[in-house]
Amino acid sequence: MRSKLTAFVQVTFKILWSACLILIFAHLVFLVMCLLDLKTPEMAETRFVNYPMEVFRTDFDSNSGRKSANGTFKAFENDPFNFTLHNVKDSTDIIHVTTMTGSLTVDVSNNRDILALIFLERIGFLIIFFFGFVQLDKLFSSFRSDDPFNPKNSKRLKIVAYLIIGLSPIGLLFNELNIHVFKNYKIDWNNLIISHNLNPQYIFLGLLILIVALAFEAGSQLKKESDYTI
Repeated sequence: MRSKLTAFVQVTFKILWSACLILIFAHLVFLVMCLLDLKTPEMAETRFVNYPMEVFRTDFDSNSGRKSANGTFKAFENDPFNFTLHNVKDSTDIIHVTTMTGSLTVDVSNNRDILALIFLERIGFLIIFFFGFVQLDKLFSSFRSDDPFNPKNSKRLKIVAYLIIGLSPIGLLFNELNIHVFKNYKIDWNNLIISHNLNPQYIFLGLLILIVALAFEAGSQLKKESDYTI
């Protein structure tokens, strides 16, 4: 039973890293097409993108012009769920925004810069997921061979941990890039900026996996000493 479960998990990771590889290649093609201002396929068109609500804030309340107490914008009274961002340098450039539960949905179908950034961000995260799934595939392959304390397994777990920790600074990097992309837009008369969010949960999760990796490393050392004793 355990062997079948391990085999199922390994096959799942194989499918996942294979899918990531295909998506990375596809998004590289979409990114090049976007940069060349070519029409991307409908399957690649990102019309609406969800952003965490805390990512966006304004210096003033969007209804009264007063500074918001919590630093976040408030929806317009006449339409609490929909509003627009206007580019101060290009009056024809308008981005539609819909407030969702805990997030914002931004229509970026007509903005090639934002679309390119979205593709670039997806490629970055897909690369991280690809290498993480490959390491987990190898890890469960070792489990199937009844060699869980293989010295390579602790290294594989460490790689997974470092990849997860890396999600925080990479996410912060793309937040900073978003600041640059959205710097010319205003909500009504209010400036729109993006907060500096490091997402520390990824760091904590990565540190937990590092602890597990150290446990595997200690188990590997004990196994090695036991083999020498025998």
